[in-house]
Amino acid sequence: MKTKIDIDKVKRLPTIEDLFEKEYGKKGTPLRDEFDAKSRAWYYAEILKIRSDIYSNPSVKYTVEMLAEKLHISKHYFHHLYKKFFDVPPVTDIINSRIEHAKRLLRSTDYSVKEIAEILGYSTDTQFMKQFKGVTEMSASEYRKKATV
Repeated sequence: MKTKIDIDKVKRLPTIEDLFEKEYGKKGTPLRDEFDAKSRAWYYAEILKIRSDIYSNPSVKYTVEMLAEKLHISKHYFHHLYKKFFDVPPVTDIINSRIEHAKRLLRSTDYSVKEIAEILGYSTDTQFMKQFKGVTEMSASEYRKKATV
């Protein structure tokens, strides 16, 4: 025999907002604003470290999901914060870090374009060449010729 539950008598579970307001006060109060400022500062510091990692390690195959996991947040929220802090999406910085490293390698080594694509973690040299040309508006070979003149 099933017991009928009266939904109106079931206590609603509190949301995070409810708990926060109970503990720290209503939205817009000095306590709430102080918490928000500290939270933003923490996220900024952590995402700045991630951005530094992206530019320091361009060969790593970063994904937005992987970066968001470092902060235990959703990829959508990570993307939102990253773009808010740096005015570019994280994928743009990932691509730019790889292209900047490719430029250094093209200027300072004799590695082939295919070898550079492999070093930077591209699946194929075609993918690398397309992305390089999309960012620099010239092929990797043209860039090397122009940079070594």
